[in-house]
Amino acid sequence: MDTNTTAAALNERQRKFTEFYAATGNASQSAVSAGYSAKTATTNAAKLLKNTQVQQHLQAIAESASENRVASALERQMFWTAVMRGTVLIKIKNRDGEETGDEISVDIAQRLKASELLGKAHQDFVERVEHTGKNGGPIAAVSAAVTPDDLAGMDAQALARLYFGKGR
Repeated sequence: MDTNTTAAALNERQRKFTEFYAATGNASQSAVSAGYSAKTATTNAAKLLKNTQVQQHLQAIAESASENRVASALERQMFWTAVMRGTVLIKIKNRDGEETGDEISVDIAQRLKASELLGKAHQDFVERVEHTGKNGGPIAAVSAAVTPDDLAGMDAQALARLYFGKGR
């Protein structure tokens, strides 16, 4: 859902309410902040939270926030590629959060790790194992039709041999 689309269906106070409520989780205070009367804030907040369009907009806001918090696979791969190629420079900040102008380039260990992560993401290192039967031939599939009457007449050892094969 797109937040612009869902917001268009709301009036100004409803839109403000959803934004305040998404940020604080406090319905009554969000109603007051959106311009509703303090005397009727609790009642209006309850009505707003039951409104389908308000619910859709709140859901769209939550989805948008979630998408922005988690890196996508493409975003991770683009970052790994930049690190692998050495095009990422880390800017140093002082204790006040101000950039000092100093930069650190990515070292070879970090570049190799990024290369490995990219390879794993693209399944470059998938191990493929070929299984063959006796003397390199095809695997023989043995299928025996066993009826419930056959099973009823078997003792535990016979059932084990049927289930696990001749070796046990």
